[in-house]
Amino acid sequence: MINIVNGANQKVYQMVFEKSVSAFYLSVCERYSKGYTQLFITDLQNLITKVGIIMSEVSTSKKRISYCSSALDYLCNDVLNSNNLYKRFDEIGINAKGNIGKHSLKSNTIDLDKTVIVFNSMIDNIANRYNLPALKKLLICKRDSSNKAMTNVIQTTRKSQDQNKNTANPSAQTSDGNLILKTSLLKGPLGRYQKGIIKKTPMLNFRISLNIHGNRFYKIKEIEAQISSAHSRKTISLPNQYESLTDVNLEAAQFSGKIKVVVILKYKISLLVTKEIKTTVSGIF
Repeated sequence: MINIVNGANQKVYQMVFEKSVSAFYLSVCERYSKGYTQLFITDLQNLITKVGIIMSEVSTSKKRISYCSSALDYLCNDVLNSNNLYKRFDEIGINAKGNIGKHSLKSNTIDLDKTVIVFNSMIDNIANRYNLPALKKLLICKRDSSNKAMTNVIQTTRKSQDQNKNTANPSAQTSDGNLILKTSLLKGPLGRYQKGIIKKTPMLNFRISLNIHGNRFYKIKEIEAQISSAHSRKTISLPNQYESLTDVNLEAAQFSGKIKVVVILKYKISLLVTKEIKTTVSGIF
């Protein structure tokens, strides 16, 4: 997480409409609309770099952003504290493929729709977490010749989530007298998707939201999530933080239907004494 300056949203608004930013944004939207893969990749590299610079400019601690790779590292890991999001961009290969397109004669292929969903999810999450609605001006959408939006992937994702709002956010809460541990399961931005280029693997994407309330004097030692379904079981580590949002990607063949998540938090109450608190929550994805 980063700390942002006062009046950050107004500063973002001004930077978003700078020609050096808006030109790349409009170009990315046009490339996406027309399916110009090569140009889409390189223009998106530049747009991601611009977003990194924008967030650095409104942060109380500036960071030098020169390339797409440094921007992705900063936005995913520093701003959103989401290594899973960073891995998702790495799987898509936006930076590597962009460099190939600029420095070789090789042709690139990329899943345009998936890339837009991941990018828009990043923008949406940053805007919501830091109360920067102006940043949403950079959500990628298809545009026709008159420059009017035709399709916005993030709106489609939200509509799907709204239709499932009654079952999308199961949660559970536990208290041990010292801390209150609340765990929620959220629909992921990718939902059900295909992973791979040649051999496609059906995947399932959802999120684990964690909120810990109480005296922050206690030092968190470890947080893990035990994920299970009727067919399989997996344990992952969660960030040792009082608030976190973790993306989970599982093979749909192994995890489908009702999924149970047991979150176990271990924290120190003294130098030699450790306590454990856990919650159990289930959802259908």
